[in-house]
Amino acid sequence: MSTRLVLSATAGAVAVLALAGCGPKAAPAGNAAAPPASTAAGSSAGSSAAAATGAPTDAAPTTAAPSAGDPQPAPATSNPAVSSTAPLKPGAPTCKPDKPVAAGHKVVVADKAATATTLYAQDGAFDCGKAPDHGWWPKGDEKTYTILPTAKAELAGAEGNKSVTLAKLIEHLNACVTNTGDTSSCGSGKTYDLGLDPAGKVTSLTELFSP
Repeated sequence: MSTRLVLSATAGAVAVLALAGCGPKAAPAGNAAAPPASTAAGSSAGSSAAAATGAPTDAAPTTAAPSAGDPQPAPATSNPAVSSTAPLKPGAPTCKPDKPVAAGHKVVVADKAATATTLYAQDGAFDCGKAPDHGWWPKGDEKTYTILPTAKAELAGAEGNKSVTLAKLIEHLNACVTNTGDTSSCGSGKTYDLGLDPAGKVTSLTELFSP
């Protein structure tokens, strides 16, 4: 009886040991479980932000560009503006006749011998560049003028004009134009101031003086 009890007790102990050996095994102490993914990501992001905040920066400061509407200062210049209204130098020629031509008159330069009734001449143009002093010079084509029998005549002189007969003036004019006869008083050139009526006929002939 006692032998059966001993065998039964021994068999029970073996069974208990067998069951204990088949249970779940514990994880090794050196292999700790990894934290959840969301926790690791949050920790990494926090570390990066802390590093970025604490790190110094070498970037240069930026300056805002001026807008298109802002006025820009004009560049400085060392050349002062030149006045377009500078006065003429004293004594500068004006290229105008000493005595203005009166209304209804014109200045001509005789270029051919005249008759008692006909004068041949070119228009006179005043030019101060072709002579030492002011002077009238022929310009354009020759024109023919009819001299009225009643035309007044004056010859030039150093002491002023003097009235002469129309025949005397024509004689003087022809001597100067053809360079024949008495040419001693031809210093005035062959320049005359003509008085004209509305039809363009000569009512007066006045020699213009030239030294």
